[in-house]
Amino acid sequence: KEVNPTARKAQETAPAEADPPRVYEGAGVMCEHDPVEVFRWTDGELRHYLDPGSAAAWDNPKWRRHVMLRNCEDMSFGRPIRLEGQAILCKDIDDTVFRYNNDGFLHAYANPTVTTKYDPDWRADVMHLDCFDMGLQFGSHIDH
Repeated sequence: KEVNPTARKAQETAPAEADPPRVYEGAGVMCEHDPVEVFRWTDGELRHYLDPGSAAAWDNPKWRRHVMLRNCEDMSFGRPIRLEGQAILCKDIDDTVFRYNNDGFLHAYANPTVTTKYDPDWRADVMHLDCFDMGLQFGSHIDH
């Protein structure tokens, strides 16, 4: 039985969708080695969206439809993207609660009373991060 040579050639050629599109500025990216975490490609690096609300605020509520799955092995990672006011406990700093501000800095609350004044439910949504390993920067203290 003779095989159509044109059909055979078409079978040997990878479909166009096998060649992934380039990562563009502002794209949502999931890494193949850990397809749970979502990052934003910006300024030549991946920045971790620490929650779905951050992704929706930075992009749009339909961000999940546009996430690209990538091999992130050779990509650079930057500081995380979070919404203003996130309470953070640094694993490498004892007994201090920080507030993440959109200025890119962690600001230490003076004490638990001040923390609760700014964010009454901070314990329910506090994030535990390796602040030094992630290269997070620290700003002024919040005293009152």
